[in-house]
Amino acid sequence: MDIHRLLAANHGIVSVHQLRQLGIGFPDSQDLVRRGVLSPVRRGWYRTPHWVDQRMLRAVTAGGALTCVSALDLHGLWTPPTAEVHCRRTTAITEPLPTGLIDCCPTGPRHLVQRSVDNLGMALRCAARCRSEEELIVLLDSALNLHRATRAELEQLLANEPRRVRRALSRLAPAESGTETMVRLRLRARRIEVRPQVRIGLIGRVDFLIGERLIIEVDSYEHHSRGAGYERDRERDQQLIALGYLVIRISYQQVLHRWHEPEAAILAAIRRGDHYWRSHRQQG
Repeated sequence: MDIHRLLAANHGIVSVHQLRQLGIGFPDSQDLVRRGVLSPVRRGWYRTPHWVDQRMLRAVTAGGALTCVSALDLHGLWTPPTAEVHCRRTTAITEPLPTGLIDCCPTGPRHLVQRSVDNLGMALRCAARCRSEEELIVLLDSALNLHRATRAELEQLLANEPRRVRRALSRLAPAESGTETMVRLRLRARRIEVRPQVRIGLIGRVDFLIGERLIIEVDSYEHHSRGAGYERDRERDQQLIALGYLVIRISYQQVLHRWHEPEAAILAAIRRGDHYWRSHRQQG
């Protein structure tokens, strides 16, 4: 591996430790700086002079690695929105963190920071300690859905975590976005029997089915704008309604900030018995 591949594999920021593994000592690294291949970040760290993720740069500048939800977002998982940058540092770093950075570490002893971004396993372990149970399940569901880890691998990774974390593992289910996971958890917390990813004839899979005919569809962040996906979803809704199903579509913003609105609509439909065909036909 040459220096350019090393930079590409590490999102543009590398440590002296990684350079040494490549056979690049101090004189060579200084030569790379003079040639414009590397730029110093802080002692023991270099970056490409080209664009790098600013969250990662802030974490490394503060003496740590990008971790938790910040790193998981960079790894491509569905992550809850957050303005803070999550940073894992060793105990050797005593400088206070700048505003906007959160010191995040896994259960157990602190590990050395030798890469700019924590790998998936370390980032999930940090998230297990840092995030709420709902958010952790969202992250684990995303890792499963994207085939970044198997259930067995997640169980092994989190085997020594507190009971709260191990309980989260038992609540994983198929989901195509974090908003779906959040809705599933909240409905089941209300003791509502909800089935995820149910196939409806030739129309395909729906996010959730309650009873026989109440369908819940959940917009992910990608569907927040009015693009082709938005139009396709509305066409599906109309096809389902034509077949007699009741469709409640929940927006991304409602899941994150106004959950009481769709929750009230779902509970009202269930109280009326709208989730059963028999009740629907009697009303008709």
